[in-house]
Amino acid sequence: MDDTTLTTLNYNIIADKLDSLMLQNHQNFNELSKAIIATNNDNKLFGFFSFDTIITVFITLGIFIFGEYLRSRSIRRKSIEQQRQLRKSIKLTLEKLIPYIHSIETSFIDYFKDTSVDTGLYTLPLITYKYDFKIIVNSDIRELHNAFAEKNIIQNICSQTDSILAIILISESYHDKMLNSINQIGEELIILQSQYLELVNDYLDEMRLKYANSLLQIEPYQIISGLMFSYYFDYLETRKISIFKTVLLNPMTSYIIDKKLFRDNEKANRLTYTAKEFSNQYFEMDLRITAYKNQFINYSDEIKELKNLIIDNMGKINWE
Repeated sequence: MDDTTLTTLNYNIIADKLDSLMLQNHQNFNELSKAIIATNNDNKLFGFFSFDTIITVFITLGIFIFGEYLRSRSIRRKSIEQQRQLRKSIKLTLEKLIPYIHSIETSFIDYFKDTSVDTGLYTLPLITYKYDFKIIVNSDIRELHNAFAEKNIIQNICSQTDSILAIILISESYHDKMLNSINQIGEELIILQSQYLELVNDYLDEMRLKYANSLLQIEPYQIISGLMFSYYFDYLETRKISIFKTVLLNPMTSYIIDKKLFRDNEKANRLTYTAKEFSNQYFEMDLRITAYKNQFINYSDEIKELKNLIIDNMGKINWE
């Protein structure tokens, strides 16, 4: 056997030995790994976490969830109490509003029933409790929605109180507008009344100068002066615009027209013209005041209807 063959043989023997050792070591390593895994499987999950760790996590998570539950329950109870207090507040406010609404409803009729050409329009006497209405109207609609089981009903009440407040605001605007126009007509009536009285006095003075001592035989003088005397002395305490019209202006103007005095005398003609102007303004003022009173009767009826709806809807709500 030569040296080369011997060397090759030796290499093969060495290689076989190494393969045998490696196989044995691999088997030993697998056995060791299995032993390690088996040893630790009793205390770990999926080979990564110990049961002690898992239990600790679950306990911590449970405490956290329980804490969140208690906090949520506390918030819920607080919310329920707030909602109860809101319902109580709304109920008390509505109970306070009902008498106010009723007083406005009746004042719209009672206060203006005696309004006439003689009185003109009063300053609007309403205490309109706008703040109390706004407590309802301006309440957060989401809070009201959450606080009441009868959601549609409370929304109806909000709408009805809103409508009443709108009527009050509209009535104030309407009153201011009518007050200005009627006061203007009233001022014109006073001016025309003064002009008419001055013209009557001028007309009488003219007849005194013209007829001197024969005045007792002059019918126009006797009639007109008699009407003036009655107006100034018989109605001294009640000398109103309506009294002036019915006691002096109408009968005197009718007499001047019936006797056709306006055709022969310039002052008599001016008297008929001034009387016509006065009558036209008086009619316009009376017409506006009548319309004004009727409008406030309508406002009163609308408020009464809305008030009754609120009372009816309040009875449908569980306020507890």
